[in-house]
Amino acid sequence: MAIVTLPNGAEYNTGKPWNQQLETGPAEFINEVTFGNIPTATSMSGQNPNVPRITSRTWTETSYTGSNYIFITNFSYQGNTYKSSNVQSTFTIEDK
Repeated sequence: MAIVTLPNGAEYNTGKPWNQQLETGPAEFINEVTFGNIPTATSMSGQNPNVPRITSRTWTETSYTGSNYIFITNFSYQGNTYKSSNVQSTFTIEDK
């Protein structure tokens, strides 16, 4: 566990999930990452071969010195359907 100061001045506790931080600053920074960057997506086929099922979306912010900020949302589905069974998001900070 470490306390990291994000570029917007907010303190991020790496020992807690992004959505359980004590202040709103980390969530505001993650919003900046997701709205300011185009996500890369991975997908797999479903019942309709013309409509893929998104399995993950990744937003990466690389414009800051020292660290990259990565927000990933993973999607799970029930069987071969398009009905979501689980959605999980993670935020990581990687040293450059």
